[in-house]
Formats: sequence, C-alpha cells, structure tokens
Amino acid sequence: VTAKTTDYTVLSSQTGDYFTNEGATTGITFNLPTAIRNLSYSFIAENSNTINITATSGNTITNGLNVTTSGGTISSVDSGSTITLVAINSTKWITTSIIGTWVI
Repeated sequence: VTAKTTDYTVLSSQTGDYFTNEGATTGITFNLPTAIRNLSYSFIAENSNTINITATSGNTITNGLNVTTSGGTISSVDSGSTITLVAINSTKWITTSIIGTWVI
C-alpha cells in the first residue's frame, strides 16, 4: 500500500497496487495511466480529504450505469471508502469493487 499526500500520476508498472491518501491534509488527485487491458489499481480513502481518480484524455471511468466524460474523475470524501478499477480495453476503466460513496 502506497500513501500519497499530493497529486500523483499512477504508472502502468504499478498495476495491482493499492494507493491511499493517508497523511494528506488537503484533497489529492490520482491520475490514471492510459488504459491498457488488465491494468488494475485500488484506492483507499484514509481520511475525509477528497480523493479524486482521473482518467487520461480519451479514457472513461464506469461505475455501474454512470460513466465519466473523456478524462473524467470519480471522487470520494468518505474516510474508509475503497474502489478498484480495471482497464477492460484501451479506453475504459470499470469499477470492479466499491465500498462507500464515490461520485462521478
């Protein structure tokens, strides 16, 4: 599990990793790499500062029936919220696991 306290661009080589905002004193953004089939990442909100997960331009994030625009963001402000995203092709990230409230 990797804690980040400032905005961070996730690397494709970190597939399968978990990230948190533990120690952050303000909201932070995790920028996803361009989707490549089977990349996956999990994110854990360790405090009530906003945690944003943003897709690159040309990529979307799907949570159930909700889909971001290209380069869109899914966010949570609830401590304890978790989300796992998996790339199913070169343009789509989908939520495969979610706890708490995440808003597109």
